[in-house]
Amino acid sequence: SPFAQVPALVLDDGTKITESRAICTYFENVFPEPNLMGTDAKEKALIEMWDRRVELMFMVQFATWFRNAHEMMAPLEVPQSAEAAAKGEKNAKRMAERFNAHLADHEFLAADRFSIADITLFITCGFCRVMKWAPHKEHENLGRWYDAMKARGFAG
Repeated sequence: SPFAQVPALVLDDGTKITESRAICTYFENVFPEPNLMGTDAKEKALIEMWDRRVELMFMVQFATWFRNAHEMMAPLEVPQSAEAAAKGEKNAKRMAERFNAHLADHEFLAADRFSIADITLFITCGFCRVMKWAPHKEHENLGRWYDAMKARGFAG
C-alpha cells in the first residue's frame, strides 16, 4: 500500500486497491452472488447509508475513544486526550442506542436483508471488547440481532 496500511489487494496486473470498502466493492463486482451491497438503486443507497453510519458514527467514534483512552495506544496517539476519549465514548454509546432502536423493528440493519452493513456493525461490536464494552449485551434488540449474526456463522 502506498500509505503503508492494510488491507491492500494487489491484482494480477499489479493494480493496488486499498481501503476496506473499495476492496469489498471490487469483490462484489467480480463475485456478485451473494449480493451484499444492493441490487437496485434504492437497496444500494439504503445499504450504503447504514454502512456509512456504522463506520462514521459508530466505529470512528469508538476508535477515538480507544485511541485516546487505552494504554496500548499511548505511543501512537501522542498526546492522548481524555476529552476526546470521553466525547468518542459518549458518541459511540449514543449510536449503539440508535442502532438498538432501529433494530426493534428490523431483522437486519439495512434494506430488510443481510448486507455489508450487518457485517460492518458485527465487526465493530466485536472490536468494542478492547475497551471492555459489549454494546450487544447492553441493548436488547442489538443483542438479538448480534446473536442472529452469530447463528449465521460469524465468530463472536
